[in-house]
Amino acid sequence: MLRILKVSTLLLVVLLSGCQTFKAVEPDQSTQLGNITIKTERQWSQYNSLDKTVRILTRDGILLNVVSVINVKDGQHIYKQRVTERNKGFKFDKSMTLIEASELYLDALNASNAHNIEILDESERMVSNNEAIKLEYTYDTEFGLTYHQMALIIKHGNQIDILNCFAPQEHYYPLLENEFHSIIESAKISS
Repeated sequence: MLRILKVSTLLLVVLLSGCQTFKAVEPDQSTQLGNITIKTERQWSQYNSLDKTVRILTRDGILLNVVSVINVKDGQHIYKQRVTERNKGFKFDKSMTLIEASELYLDALNASNAHNIEILDESERMVSNNEAIKLEYTYDTEFGLTYHQMALIIKHGNQIDILNCFAPQEHYYPLLENEFHSIIESAKISS
C-alpha cells in the first residue's frame, strides 16, 4: 500500500511540475501572444511553453502547423532556447536596421535547422506605427520535409518580435495559407 502511495505521489508531482498545457483560442477574438495581438479564423490551441519569450498556437501539433511569436531583446540570440555551436553568434543588436534584423533571422534559421531557404516574397510595412517586414519562404529540414513559412518581423524600441506561421508545404500549408495571411494582416503590437 505504501509503495502505491509513493508511486502515485511521484506521478502526480511529475505531472504537475512538467506539464505543458493547451488552452483553446476561439476564432474571431483577439489573442495576445507576447507583445503581439492577432485574430484567427478558426479555433487553435495555445501551447503554454516554459520559455516565456516564445508563444505558440497549433491546430494539429507543433510539427504540423504553428503560429508563434518570438520576442528578442537587444543582445539576445534569435533562437535563445536552441543556442548551439552553429548558431551562437546570431544576436540581435538594437542598432540594426530592419533589413539587417531580417537577414540575421534568416541566417539564424539556416544555422539552426533549415536548409535550401528560398525567399518567395519580401515586403516592408507598418504595424502599430512600427517598421516591419514580411517574409514568405520555403525551407527543407534535416529530415527531408519542406516547410512553407511566413514571418512578420516587427522592430519596436530595443527589441524585435517575430510572428511566424508555418506548416509542411505538402497538404498542411495549402489548407492554412489564407488564414496565415489573415493572421499576419491582423497583427498589432500590444505593449
